[in-house]
Amino acid sequence: MTGVRLRLAALANTTSAATRTGLSLLFIVIVARRLGVEGFAALGIILSLYQAIPLLSHVWHWWAQRIVGESMGEEAVRAAGTGLLLSIAVAPLAAVIYSAVVWVTLGSAGLDPGVGLLAAPAVAMFVVSRYMASGIIAVTRPELLGFMFLVHEIAKLGAALVLVIGMGWGLRGAVISLDVAGLALLVSASIVYFRLPVAGLSFSRDMAVSWFRRWRLPISILILTLSESLIRPVYTWVTGLIRPVAYLNIALSIAAPMTRMGQAMMPGLYANSLRGGGLWGLEETIRIYLAFLGLLVALVAGASKPIASFFNPVYVDGHLILLAGAVYSFIAGLAFSYRVYVQGSTKLTGEGYEKLYRIISWEIIVIFLGMVLGALLSTAAKSPWLAALAYMTIVALARLAAVARYHLILRSSGFRFPWRSLLEALVAGMGALAYLEASGVQGMIVAELLVDGVNLGLHLVVSTIVYGLVLLAVSPWARGLATRLGGMVARRVAS
Repeated sequence: MTGVRLRLAALANTTSAATRTGLSLLFIVIVARRLGVEGFAALGIILSLYQAIPLLSHVWHWWAQRIVGESMGEEAVRAAGTGLLLSIAVAPLAAVIYSAVVWVTLGSAGLDPGVGLLAAPAVAMFVVSRYMASGIIAVTRPELLGFMFLVHEIAKLGAALVLVIGMGWGLRGAVISLDVAGLALLVSASIVYFRLPVAGLSFSRDMAVSWFRRWRLPISILILTLSESLIRPVYTWVTGLIRPVAYLNIALSIAAPMTRMGQAMMPGLYANSLRGGGLWGLEETIRIYLAFLGLLVALVAGASKPIASFFNPVYVDGHLILLAGAVYSFIAGLAFSYRVYVQGSTKLTGEGYEKLYRIISWEIIVIFLGMVLGALLSTAAKSPWLAALAYMTIVALARLAAVARYHLILRSSGFRFPWRSLLEALVAGMGALAYLEASGVQGMIVAELLVDGVNLGLHLVVSTIVYGLVLLAVSPWARGLATRLGGMVARRVAS
């Protein structure tokens, strides 16, 4: 994969992720303002399990993706078809597992578990569409991945507008919106997938048996991936508390889309590293990541109170949880970047398999210890938002430990972290913060969405422009990238 294609995939998916961020936040705002604290917390748990349970297909997802990513021959066709048929077969089982877990989790918190069952069809569809999109399309046409998930967010928001606001169905309408979104993603992923040269429905028993015999590594990666989706359920499982989860929803509503923006760049990086791309790909991906995430952290830091009130004024007292979520997502995105490169560049023959397995296992232990310890220590907090803040802080520190270890591993191979790009993003962020401070936006409360929300949005747009201008002024890399992209667009228009 060439440098231009790596940048194209990264920028296309990151731009799409930025749009999805806005749509996702609008969905959360709609339900946060229509549901009570407990109903909103219940939705957070449902969303987490909706994202987590489909990951059970990760064994064949991981192996098929790796084979397709390394070559596009007959073996890749058999791998893609085998993985798809396995995903279709396991989809109903995933829906059953989800139903059991959501019933126990909501019931243990004293909430009505029945409404959670409405998302079971969405879980089944997500198993199949995730395999096609995040699995095979991600390493064959990575620049299209973000747009398929954009379709998912548009469908979810549209359904929520109709069911939650238009029909007044509350939590039930919000959960059914996931079914609508799941169907939209399945259709769009299928359209793209079956146009790929590796698409097919052939099944190789020998290949499937081989994958399951080498289950340890993909299962470890599965557990690590699940840790991202289980932040809220783990908190409730450990503490039995539900109200802090509402504040965690706010933090993760900021963190998850930001993390998603970082993850949007990873398909190109993974495909590049699978095909022998060097450390340049990781360094360039991190530079792009820092440019986007530096802006979002600055916006959250400078407007945490009005953003919290944008969700619902009742959450303004815990506005600092937004900053904790932003910092967490920044660290988690870096950890994910390192991990994706290490996975793609490590040859799974001989010692390579065991080495990667040990690295992933260590990260799993650190992350889950952080979640359990953070949940236990948070019970000493005097309010739900302080409990959520303590929990998020400790989980972020656990992720930071993983970043440090990956950095040490890659430094011995010649990797150099782009510290200058980090400094440039910080300088640009200070410019955005200076504008937000001068504008007095931190004193705003968004009571009326169509009035106060628009005013807040205008301030965020202006601060984004300030950030971009400062970044271009201080960063030769940003100016060079803007020039190259402008030239590429001009050539496409001319042709």
